[in-house]
Amino acid sequence: MSEEVTVDTEVATPIDAELVRALEAIILVATDPVPVDLLAQILGHPEAVVETLCASLAAAYEEAGHGFQLVRVAGGFR
Repeated sequence: MSEEVTVDTEVATPIDAELVRALEAIILVATDPVPVDLLAQILGHPEAVVETLCASLAAAYEEAGHGFQLVRVAGGFR
């Protein structure tokens, strides 16, 4: 059973919470910025979905006042 969360996008779309957790885990353990095409391949979702999810997560982290940021750097996310 997977729960769904809604991330902020122009058109809100339900995103599987497991996908969000997997994306966060990959980015947090990577020693280098992770390119969107690699994230898409690993997660099994189109690059556009991963790109939107990364942007939404970055905005959510900033809005919530987290002590870290998700940013695009050197061709990938970190």
